[in-house]
Amino acid sequence: MKFKVPDLYRVEKIFGPPGTGKTYELLKILKQKLDYGYPKEDVLLVGYSRATAQNLKDRCKKDLNFTEEETKPIKTLHALCKHALPKPEPSLLSKADKDYFKTCLNNPIKTWKPREEYTKVQKEEDEDEDIDLGIISKKLDLINKGRSYFKAGDTWESVRYYFDEKQDDFQFGNVVRRDLEWTYDTYKEFKKKYNLMDFTDMLAATLKQEVKFPKYKIVFVDECQDLNPLMWAVIDKIIDKKGLIYLAGDDDQSIFGFNCGEPEHFLHKPAHYTRVLDRSYRLPRKILDFSQNIISNIGPKYRKEKVFGPKIVDGVEVQGNIYEIGRSLDDIEDKVKEDSWIMCSRTNNKLFHYKKMLMEKNLLWKTRAKSGSDNSYNYSIKNKVRQVLSLWHKFVTKEKLEGRDVCKLIQEIKSEHLNIKKKDNKPDKSTLFVSDNNYNYEDLVSKNVFKDSFKIDEEWFNYIKFTKEDVQNQSYMDGGTKFELFLDADEAHNYIVNIYKKDKTLIKTKILIGTIHSVKGLEATNVVVCDVWNYPCYQNYREKTPKHRHEEIRCAYVAVTRSTENLFMYRPTPRKRSGEHSFEMLDRDFYKKEENYDTQRHIQRCSV
Repeated sequence: MKFKVPDLYRVEKIFGPPGTGKTYELLKILKQKLDYGYPKEDVLLVGYSRATAQNLKDRCKKDLNFTEEETKPIKTLHALCKHALPKPEPSLLSKADKDYFKTCLNNPIKTWKPREEYTKVQKEEDEDEDIDLGIISKKLDLINKGRSYFKAGDTWESVRYYFDEKQDDFQFGNVVRRDLEWTYDTYKEFKKKYNLMDFTDMLAATLKQEVKFPKYKIVFVDECQDLNPLMWAVIDKIIDKKGLIYLAGDDDQSIFGFNCGEPEHFLHKPAHYTRVLDRSYRLPRKILDFSQNIISNIGPKYRKEKVFGPKIVDGVEVQGNIYEIGRSLDDIEDKVKEDSWIMCSRTNNKLFHYKKMLMEKNLLWKTRAKSGSDNSYNYSIKNKVRQVLSLWHKFVTKEKLEGRDVCKLIQEIKSEHLNIKKKDNKPDKSTLFVSDNNYNYEDLVSKNVFKDSFKIDEEWFNYIKFTKEDVQNQSYMDGGTKFELFLDADEAHNYIVNIYKKDKTLIKTKILIGTIHSVKGLEATNVVVCDVWNYPCYQNYREKTPKHRHEEIRCAYVAVTRSTENLFMYRPTPRKRSGEHSFEMLDRDFYKKEENYDTQRHIQRCSV
């Protein structure tokens, strides 16, 4: 007998400060509803991002014994909308499409090529057309922000409103409304001609009358503080007006303002019942108090006050530690090898300094992958190196290798150890190796592949030379001068060798490096934070509006609340004469309360 849902419409908002377990709370409620008799097919779990959705899936499998099939309905809003569109739906706009659009913008529609004839914009074409690609990217960015704000639907009126009312002249001062409208119309025609859609179209298209969602009886939405108005419109459509909806989020952790994810959308959402989770299972007392001092710089008019307690172990409050680091990270070098670490900064270019320090100390690090999974990472040594060394291990143990793998291995071996010639850095497999056949060391010796100096019992680094392309070789611009993490192939190769001597897997590290936005939702025993107090290196801070200042304060709050035990704070600044990295202490002006805050003085002081 099918369970009958009570004739009730109820919205509950759950405010979850850092570490209070708002996701756990959602799953606890879900379990109660399932135990009560709600069918799983009538329940929807939605995450803001792929990482959020993946976390929900993992937690449902672990805590609620969901099967893989039962977790499939757990999606992002974009994925949910994509599946609801009539089939066949338009193709998703690719990078090649975007690049080609920049060329089409200055040409009549009749001159546009068939889609199958282009893959990317040629550089010389851009030069011939005299296209300012930077301005066009700004225009598209502004157009999609206006569409996401959804003031008047997915129309030009929404874009115009956003351009006129929500933005000042600082960021888009060289974009005029007439040109923006022309770009909007051309962009719309471009997508129509080639049957394309972007991520905003994915959401907006489902709000049309002919698109129908299943009417879910219970809807759980996580990370609500990051939703923009267009996303809220989609949520309103999928809710059964006789159902239940649980909205979990924290306005103090809203840091996606660049996607119109402003905290007031969540704060002002009507609800029948609102509650605040009152215990953090992550934050020690000192770090909690410190983070509250930061977030209190935003007045109560713009946020919801929340009172919650620190982490407790065996009935005692955990105190934690806060350290200010000046000049270098030498003080924590011994600790880096212990426990888990997050090293974060406000902008990508500042991550260069973390990586430089770790590289000099022959330490491995990882960055969060863009795949969306919490368990997916990119390492400072790229996967290609691990694959080659895996082949080498098989080779020296005299295991058989397929011909294609033999080629991969030999192309990395230095030419002075080979009798064969490597054309275009690849061995001639057509005459020596058959892809599907298997070969071992003796086979290659019989084919006279190696010179007599080649000794199988020696280490790989005597014969293989890796390059800068085999590591995460980040660049850094300072005063028009480019600095690279690894100066040359020798430095990169030596780094790989030294890491290999410590860890033959090349993946054993507990050090995660990323921007504040990329580490949001994660935690670690030790957290290092830089560049959240002392600006104006980020343009939003220079806009001198309360909205943008609040965004930066929330970024600082998110950063410091990643720590479960120790918080380290510093600001690296390169010395212009040599590109070396040094460190400055915190800017105390950051702690000035809003009513006493002198933005102009702060900017001038930071600019010196």
